[in-house]
Amino acid sequence: MTSQEPPPHLASLDLVIRKFIPKELITKQPMEWQCDRDEQMANFTTLMDAGFTALGMFESAEDVWKHVAHYINFPNSAKYFNRELTFQDSPRPIIHKSLKKDDCIYRHDLPKIFEFRERKPFGVDKKLTDMAEAILKNCWKQLIGESHHEMIKCPQKPNSEALSAECSPFQLPFDKSISREEFDEFMNEWKTQSKKKINVMIDFIVQSMALYHKRFPELDTSYEDQANVISWVGFVMEKTAEFAKSGDIVLPPLHSPASKPKALIRLFSLGKNQFVMAHELLDTIKKHDMDVRKLEKEVLDMPELSTFSYNEVLQKVGKSACEKTLDFVEMKIESLMFVRTPIPTPKEGFCVLAVDALYELLMNMIVAKKVFQDIVDNDWLTIEKFLMAMMLHFDTSRYFMDSKVRDAIMTLWESVYRKTTKRTPVNIEWNSTKLDLEKLKETINKLKIGFISESLKVDASDTIFLRHAKSNRFKRSDLYIGVAHFQLNGLVMKLLKLYEFIHSQEACFSFGVQCIRCVEKKNGDEMPEETGNEKKQKSKGKTNRK
Repeated sequence: MTSQEPPPHLASLDLVIRKFIPKELITKQPMEWQCDRDEQMANFTTLMDAGFTALGMFESAEDVWKHVAHYINFPNSAKYFNRELTFQDSPRPIIHKSLKKDDCIYRHDLPKIFEFRERKPFGVDKKLTDMAEAILKNCWKQLIGESHHEMIKCPQKPNSEALSAECSPFQLPFDKSISREEFDEFMNEWKTQSKKKINVMIDFIVQSMALYHKRFPELDTSYEDQANVISWVGFVMEKTAEFAKSGDIVLPPLHSPASKPKALIRLFSLGKNQFVMAHELLDTIKKHDMDVRKLEKEVLDMPELSTFSYNEVLQKVGKSACEKTLDFVEMKIESLMFVRTPIPTPKEGFCVLAVDALYELLMNMIVAKKVFQDIVDNDWLTIEKFLMAMMLHFDTSRYFMDSKVRDAIMTLWESVYRKTTKRTPVNIEWNSTKLDLEKLKETINKLKIGFISESLKVDASDTIFLRHAKSNRFKRSDLYIGVAHFQLNGLVMKLLKLYEFIHSQEACFSFGVQCIRCVEKKNGDEMPEETGNEKKQKSKGKTNRK
């Protein structure tokens, strides 16, 4: 590493921040921001200081980190970002609940439970720390495999103090030099004791250390250093084996249950719509030796990322078979500010909800590039034409979009944006501590959004006011988000193809769309059921009117 290159944790942090926050909100600030503070949170503080006006949708530096931490918290993120990510404070795995109320995590997130850097058994010795991490990484690959969409039960919450306490008693076996004979004696004893707990993983650990030394022959590691590293890695594997046994998790060679536990399948939702990935369902039930001939023929004829509703799964697999063999994990997808967390697919790729891809595109237009402020007719026609062309990728019958398609749409949008007229946008001013409807209307008028009628401006500002007025304190972020939703609402009402897609995905509320159809449906769902007498009276009324 040259003197110009930042340390790995800062390079990782800079990458994900610039992936999450649009460049227009970082690079065009009066003070150019650099991710150069060694302490992780200090970089978010300087980011907010540099872009306070542009980043007003966040309440604080901690708020930005919370969003970024959610964004990067998905399995196999190194593959997605095309580089290994290293952080001072890595996020814990997200807990998802199954329909049986079990805590579940992604199998690929298992290493996050036993996050090594937090324990620091080797103090400031970077050489031994790196060696132990490399060997552990090999162990995790052996245990969790390549399939990054699979779920496992999590018998103990990853951030619990009890789990951390389990690893605290570990002590390095040697604090002074040892001879080759003493090292051999230690290894024989360690293998004998550890084989009962971690099975053949002992051989894999020893082989991994040999490969590490072969890769870095210049390393001069003493016998006591090697013994300490092997002892620590073995200890982590022992705790992993205990974890697997307590949750009856299939994790060979550490644990293989006597009988197959229920298969876990991810269950996604939008509004009241619940659905699973069709290919994931097929792959999962095939592993449980179920008869899938009829289902397989149907699924293999379907495009990738096709879905079945939850009710369709019950019909196709059989309700009793589902009860006996499957459990469904309700997936939580956080509503982040600019981009959504990638979702692992059964084919080792990534995707997003299609409606989230549309949200990302529109937020980039509205919040980052501010293209609709004082827009000229030619630019409006260019953007309208682009959006209408892109709607071919937003099928009302499909819930997911491949991340590569999403990236291609954003790349194409960048090229379209470069052809539009550039103007100095209006920045939102915040100098209040409470909700002021007149100030809100004044801010909206300053934006000069030409395609939104005056009556809609009044209705939209009143709606934003009512949505946030119930809160005791109107936050700065409420104003920024409200103004963004105001533009989203106007754009969607102007371009009905956008509205039809958003409504079909039951996402009107999250887009800030004032949808009469959603309101009517909600009111209809909330109406109390008629009693027998009421039904008779209504029936009489109909008869009399004939």
